Amino acid sequence: QSPASMATDFTLSDLNGNVIRLSSLRGKPVLLNFWATWCGPCVAEMPGMQQLHQEAGDQVHFVCVNLRESQTIISGFLGGKGYNWTFLMDPSGDVARVYEISAIPTTIVISSEGHLKARHVGSMNHAAMRAFLEDGLR
Repeated sequence: QSPASMATDFTLSDLNGNVIRLSSLRGKPVLLNFWATWCGPCVAEMPGMQQLHQEAGDQVHFVCVNLRESQTIISGFLGGKGYNWTFLMDPSGDVARVYEISAIPTTIVISSEGHLKARHVGSMNHAAMRAFLEDGLR
């Protein structure tokens, strides 16, 4: 079995203007999700992702990268929904290109050491997402 390749590092801003670097999250696994507010399947999987986030506690970083939408649109969409994980903005789509995102939602598991472990294209319910995350961390 070949060693997993390293996740390409990137730096993006969150909705409050804080700059987050992927490599700064090492030490815990990362569930990296690419999405947009106009994407029905993306929106449909968020309640399950919130449930998984609550179950995982502080053991896993949850990071959603929004594709090419403004902070105003994203914040307006998220307002009042109670999703309390990290949302980053990829206004140019550069990070999505680096990760070869051809359809959304796409979810990637990155190990605590920064290796790409698993990739899933399409929406997942809570149970599927939990199994995907657990499989990706084996």
